[in-house]
Amino acid sequence: MAPFAFRRRHVDRATHAAIALRMPKPARYGTSPSHYLKTSLFGLAADAANRFSRAPVTGSVPVVVSLTTHSIRLARVYRTIESIARGTAKPQRMLLWLGQQEQGRPLPRTLQRLQRRGLEVRYVRDVGPHTKYYPYACSEAAHRLPLVTADDDMWYPRFWLERLWQAHQRDPVRVHCYRARRMRLDGTRLLPYETWPFMDDDRPGRTVFATGVGGVIYPPALLDCLRDQGAAFAQCCPEADDLWLHVSALRHGFEVQQIGRDVMEFETMPATQSIGLQNRNVAMSRNDVQAAATYTPADLELMRRTA
Repeated sequence: MAPFAFRRRHVDRATHAAIALRMPKPARYGTSPSHYLKTSLFGLAADAANRFSRAPVTGSVPVVVSLTTHSIRLARVYRTIESIARGTAKPQRMLLWLGQQEQGRPLPRTLQRLQRRGLEVRYVRDVGPHTKYYPYACSEAAHRLPLVTADDDMWYPRFWLERLWQAHQRDPVRVHCYRARRMRLDGTRLLPYETWPFMDDDRPGRTVFATGVGGVIYPPALLDCLRDQGAAFAQCCPEADDLWLHVSALRHGFEVQQIGRDVMEFETMPATQSIGLQNRNVAMSRNDVQAAATYTPADLELMRRTA
């Protein structure tokens, strides 16, 4: 896959700092010296912006950006938010969902500063990774704006939101993502998650499986469906939001499409991966257990007919 460029020079006016970077495709969970060097530079830029910037984190693009965090990541999620805030497009709303156990505790000063710049922090019942979208889906009687989900351990490039929004404008009834796999079936059986290849084309379909780490934009009509379904995910895939979001799109007729032919991988923050879902869901095959509990024979037949 050809590398994608992140070569824009960003000058924080408050600190007069300039960092010029080129980002080739990184390893998703890389620990190389170059990975740490790049993420350290990103961290310094985010720290400076958080300390000195007064620029709003929100803007005019009619979308809602939503993410959740917990545990040790609460102290670092501001860096992900700062990477989104320095983008070429800014959302009308940016929401950070925290579990109710955090209510009453003082927020880190980094997040207090972001609140003053427009970040909305909400406390809800913690439903694991589903917290990034489910409380918002339930908050509107009729959705008008698409929802963009982000992970709390990523550095997103400046084009991140702009390209998601452009994809939605081109085809507003599909789910669009930067990173997807092609689901594989053997007859009426779903093959293991690790055998699903990463996409190498941008053809939409019902077997295109969006992985939320890169960022995904969901149309308003699908958000209404997610609200109406309730919390049934707790019975089948409590730790795999990507599975529930895909099967919900499948059952309600929404195709998924990757933005561009090649998967885009963005940099992860160091010292955040020890508690990541990747450790349980992929390394311990929890995705396969939860997928078996989530997809019905009718779901698999629908995918088989349209693959």
